[in-house]
Amino acid sequence: TGCEPTRFGNEAKTIIQGDALTELKKLPAESVDLIFADPPYNIGKNFDGLIEAWKEDLFIDWLFEVIA
Repeated sequence: TGCEPTRFGNEAKTIIQGDALTELKKLPAESVDLIFADPPYNIGKNFDGLIEAWKEDLFIDWLFEVIA
């Protein structure tokens, strides 16, 4: 997205709001207890002018990259 991630929290708990693919690569191995990611669901709904309408095969390839 080109934006810097936003971080909230303290030493024990941190929330990172940013691009999941970019931010996950920065985390040390075995340093996370929970990851919550909200990927687009490619349902064609209009979200403030952003309409996710990917070709199904491209969407599935991208989604597997996110959840792998």
